[in-house]
Parts: sequence; C-alpha cells; structure tokens
Amino acid sequence: MLQDELNYLRGQLHGLEAIFLELAPFHVPLKRQEIQDFYDNYVYLAMKPTSATSQSNLRQRFNLKANHVQHIVDGAESLGDAQDKLNLIYAACSLPNERLNALNKDVERFCRMLIGKSQIDEALLANICGAVPIRPNEARLLLASTMFLITEYIEGKSGEVPLYYLLERLIDVFDRKECLSKQDPFMIEARCLSEAMRS
Repeated sequence: MLQDELNYLRGQLHGLEAIFLELAPFHVPLKRQEIQDFYDNYVYLAMKPTSATSQSNLRQRFNLKANHVQHIVDGAESLGDAQDKLNLIYAACSLPNERLNALNKDVERFCRMLIGKSQIDEALLANICGAVPIRPNEARLLLASTMFLITEYIEGKSGEVPLYYLLERLIDVFDRKECLSKQDPFMIEARCLSEAMRS
C-alpha cells in the first residue's frame, strides 16, 4: 500500500471517529456549514482558558478535522444519503478508486443488519468469511461497522455475543486471506479496540 493511501485512510478514520464520537452525540447535522460551525465553536472554547497551544495551531487542527468530516459526508452523498450510517462508513473506509466496483451484496446486507439492529447473521458471516473473496474496502467496511457500534454485545443466533468476538473473528479471517496491509489504519485500530475490549 502506498504511503499516500495510508495517509488518506488515516485521515478518513479520524473523520469517522469525529462523526460518531463528537458530532453524533450532539446531533450535529452532517452539512458543511454546521460541521464548520461546530468546530469553530470548539476553537473558541479551547482558546478561552489558558491554552498553551497557539490560536493558529488550534484553528488549523480543528479545520483539518472539519475537512476530514466534510470529505466523508461528500463521499456519502455521492453514494446516496449522507445520513445513512453505512454510506458514511463506506465513504470513510474506501479509497476513491475502490468505490468504482459494486459492493458485495452479502457484505452490504451483513453490515446493514449489524449497524441497524446490532445483530449478526451467522450464515452471511460464514459465507463472507469462507468462500467470498473480500476486497480491501469491504474488509475495512466490515471492521468499521463493528468498531463504531456503541455497544459491548450484539445479538447472535443463540443469544448475545461479545462485540470483540466478531472483531477478532474478522481480524483473523482478514489476516489469513491477506485482505489488508499490516499498516492499514482500520486494521490497526481494530486490533487495538479488540485488545482493549478483552481486558
């Protein structure tokens, strides 16, 4: 994987984190101006007390974060609805040239069920992990759909399953199939989250 691609994906991952961990809790509409206003307010609040960081450095950081988020929202809009979580995640975890190919229907159905209902379809998962060839953007989509669930347990066929179980299973499959580079930011983040959830 090229360094430019890794940097692009790293920025996209930061933008996705901002969407789910900073904007969503405050119900910020995913529109350019509202995103910029939200981060402008952050800059203002961060400069109020005794900030050791220069104002221009602080503004630059928040503008970069706003740009990452806006880029993801633009990508999600090009896929259809920017408010659709699957579109947001897919826009964030795929390189622009990877979006030219249609998303595998099993991967899409599995992720929609996971994101929408916090449920896993064991048959779909077995199919995805077994016979289906998985492209890098689909592997990232599966990881990100799992990582950005705000829950510790998901509903499986025989009851609740710890979220880290699914994450570890996906990581193991992607390692065996060599779907993602070891330096892929989504794979690194998934490994870190899996370890944190286990401990």
